[in-house]
Amino acid sequence: MPYFERGLQFLGYVYLLRVPLLAWIVLVALWAESFPNTSAEPILRGIFDIASPQASVIATFAQFATVTLAALLAGTSMGVSARLVVCNAHLRFRAARVELSRGLELIFRVVPLFSFGAVVGTALWRSEAPWAGKLPGVVLGGGFWYVFTVAARDFVDALHSRFVSKFQAGGWLPRNEPGYLDLERGTLQGRHLFATYQFLLSFAAYATYCIVSGVDLETRGGQFLVPTLSLVLVILTLGCWGLSGIAFFLDRYRVPLLVPLAVFTFSGGLFQQSDYFYQGLPRSPKATSVLTAADIIEAHEKGPDANTPIVLVATTGGGIQASAWTARVLTGLNEEVSVPSSFSHHVRLISAVSGGSVGAMYFTAAYDKGDVPKDLGPQIVANAEQSSLDEVTWGLAYPDLVFSMFPLLKGIGVAGGKVRTADSGFIFTDRGRMLETSWRKRMPQNQSDSTLSDWRSDAAIGIRPAVIFNSTLVETGDRYLLSSTGFIDSAENKAKREQFQGRWEFSKLYPDSDLRVRTAARLSATFPYVTPAARMLRNDETHSEDGRFYRPEPHAVDGGYYDNYGMASLLDWLDNGLQAIPARPKILIIEIRAAPTSKQGRPRSSSYGALFQLSNPLQTMFNVRGTGQLSHNGLDENLMNRIYSPKLCEATFEFNNTDARGCPRNDPLNWHLTPDDVRAVQSAWANSDSIQENIARVKTFLSGGACPQ
Repeated sequence: MPYFERGLQFLGYVYLLRVPLLAWIVLVALWAESFPNTSAEPILRGIFDIASPQASVIATFAQFATVTLAALLAGTSMGVSARLVVCNAHLRFRAARVELSRGLELIFRVVPLFSFGAVVGTALWRSEAPWAGKLPGVVLGGGFWYVFTVAARDFVDALHSRFVSKFQAGGWLPRNEPGYLDLERGTLQGRHLFATYQFLLSFAAYATYCIVSGVDLETRGGQFLVPTLSLVLVILTLGCWGLSGIAFFLDRYRVPLLVPLAVFTFSGGLFQQSDYFYQGLPRSPKATSVLTAADIIEAHEKGPDANTPIVLVATTGGGIQASAWTARVLTGLNEEVSVPSSFSHHVRLISAVSGGSVGAMYFTAAYDKGDVPKDLGPQIVANAEQSSLDEVTWGLAYPDLVFSMFPLLKGIGVAGGKVRTADSGFIFTDRGRMLETSWRKRMPQNQSDSTLSDWRSDAAIGIRPAVIFNSTLVETGDRYLLSSTGFIDSAENKAKREQFQGRWEFSKLYPDSDLRVRTAARLSATFPYVTPAARMLRNDETHSEDGRFYRPEPHAVDGGYYDNYGMASLLDWLDNGLQAIPARPKILIIEIRAAPTSKQGRPRSSSYGALFQLSNPLQTMFNVRGTGQLSHNGLDENLMNRIYSPKLCEATFEFNNTDARGCPRNDPLNWHLTPDDVRAVQSAWANSDSIQENIARVKTFLSGGACPQ
């Protein structure tokens, strides 16, 4: 056969095998891109960190068993589906026949086996869990696979001989669909039956993982939660089986696989039920009215702490790293600073963004009668560092995946243009709600379901600081403040002020509604693709009380889109309060940054030519987001200093996230910290000269001294 014809034949088979090949490429890429210094490593970090060093032997055993079984099922789906296509291509697609040589049979086995070895081996290497649980778990998972796959082959063959052979072509089976039938017997091929059996086995594993994790979350608090890697592998397996089957049928009729996928995706978006919602609560008639900066500052000046400084905290975004660093800084200052009273006693406001909102939530929830007990510091930090990746992945793999395919199952309907809730259903069940669930089980029991109104009442009597969880509205690009405090809006030229202030407040947009604190933190930390953009579920179509927004409700996403440092809302809040009252207290602004800002704005060499000209608008837009926010924050701080100096002082606690060589480490972009990440946070706090200098700065100012220059 000429080389040209061989090349065309090879390309034809590559096209026919595109689904198992793509599944294999995705699996290999998932493994390769999880290593340091790769482009996808920040989002994939921790996916192979199956069990933590603190995990029990039994939990480690169970988790590695699920990973091993899922990896072997994934390899089986690729090998068997590819073999099925090659064996039938000459019949179904009129391709040149390929003999199944020993070498080809070996490829169908060795290539998936390599993938399995890479995935499981990397998980064994990266998980700092006890080996007494890891190795037996691998053995058990492999044993399950052998029993249900290899040993079950004889059972499937017997089933084919006894039952399926009775379904003759022209009866239960079509005569005009070549590639499905055994030509000698006129019955369904045994390899198709085996593939169907494997698909059902993979689906059974998918369903079992769902049930086990669901029961575990309810009864054991997530101790035996099926790891993220297991869920990713089993979804990849189902996708390989399902799409291979669809492609095998459609390729005969020259219908591209993308056509049904595009139709399905587009049609799903036509249903209003396919949207994501967060749950608002009825606001209690006894709830405290809007608490402004002026109210808090005046109460401080008239109370027993008069003439002592007020502490305002702005904490940055940055996923779970920001959560851990925020908790580490706040608890560390509370341990280090005790004159004239504890650091936590001085804090009157925390303006938090994205991951920083989570660390701020844990710290604020720990307040007891106006202070955070120092002995709770380690637990607060541990809570902020604890992974939520498995819960988020469970939400993505089950409710999100199922409801995206069958949105009507979500439990809501549309009548007369209005969204109505069903008596039962899963309206709010998604990966965002699962993230909240993971936080809820770590919060103090009496605070796990606290609302913004509850915390507003506490702030009004001075036993808890006010909080602003900064989010962003998709539809307008403005700040969306989910807070226990509010702003005074001047009636004079109100429309013009609102046009330029760039802020919306939950309490004014929904004056009759309340929100759980953990929901507010989740909306603030809705960074792209990890958690979904969500809107509040309401039954009316009337406009809001102030007339600024009409239904349907706007979607909330990560606060870092507008200001990743929390300073815009803090300075806006402070200026709003100081303009309304004559009091001028001493103010200390603590700024917490979860990544080195020295990385911002450093010119790097770039490519040139057509590719650069196509990509530079997006690159510029991405880079200016960080540098623009940082420079505007600095400008606003300088202006405030000029107006209120010398009573205003600042201290910045920046996480110098570098490795042993001093090179910047990539920030994790998911809800998981590896043991190395945890150690880096602790080391940065304990060993940084800059941190120690700023601690001394805080001590000096709070003890009555002038702000150090």
